[in-house]
Amino acid sequence: MEQDARRCVSCGRLWPALFGLRPVLDRVFSPHVSFSKTLALALVIIYLAMTLVAQKTGDVAGAGFDKFTAGPLTLVRFGAMYNDLFFAGDWWRPITACLLHAGVLHVLFNVAALFQIGPLIEHIYGPARFTIMFLASGVVGYVAGLPFVAFTMGASGAICGMIGALIGYGYQRGGAYGEAARRQGIQWLIYVALFGFLVPGVNNYAHFGGAAAGYVLGRLFDIRQMNRGRESDGARLAALVCLALVLAACGLAAHSNLADS
Repeated sequence: MEQDARRCVSCGRLWPALFGLRPVLDRVFSPHVSFSKTLALALVIIYLAMTLVAQKTGDVAGAGFDKFTAGPLTLVRFGAMYNDLFFAGDWWRPITACLLHAGVLHVLFNVAALFQIGPLIEHIYGPARFTIMFLASGVVGYVAGLPFVAFTMGASGAICGMIGALIGYGYQRGGAYGEAARRQGIQWLIYVALFGFLVPGVNNYAHFGGAAAGYVLGRLFDIRQMNRGRESDGARLAALVCLALVLAACGLAAHSNLADS
């Protein structure tokens, strides 16, 4: 099959080889790889790396247990959402901020939440659309908080997007199963809201902005695709673009670090 063939002569599928990208998509979005668990591991590794850099440079939040919390300079250098730099041209900060955490409890809480809801959303929608939901919800959450929060980071807005997607799935699915999923998502959202209002310093705008974005995507994405055992090529291509954006954002954060050092 030619890479630029417009339609498969056997099954009639449009652009069957996707210009040579289909093997890449099959390899990246393999059903044997858990994106949610891989992401959780990546968040822990990034946090540990950032903590080591903070301790080496002496930029830590304080003594004792706070030695494992990076100071604001390290957080900004790694790509935390800092409005002044974002408006100055660092467009990538809403992306990199989704991967950073300010302390042990912060990263453990988000990783535990991701382990709970991530595999469920990935099972319902597939790894590609999980990737789109995570990134879009995280970015929308940070944009929603721009007028109110000047400095923030964490994956909680993106995770709230997963909760919103579960609620959206419940409405789309319908029936007893859909109602149970919707009720579970609403309960999680209530827990997040209570936590956000009781604990100081929590970016509630990112939480609810992310949840709204996830809900919209949860209603828009066709759940029948996974019932057929395969996501669409469009979803996988969009997810590949999302991964490329994440890599580009991390590269720009690293470049900014080198330029400032």
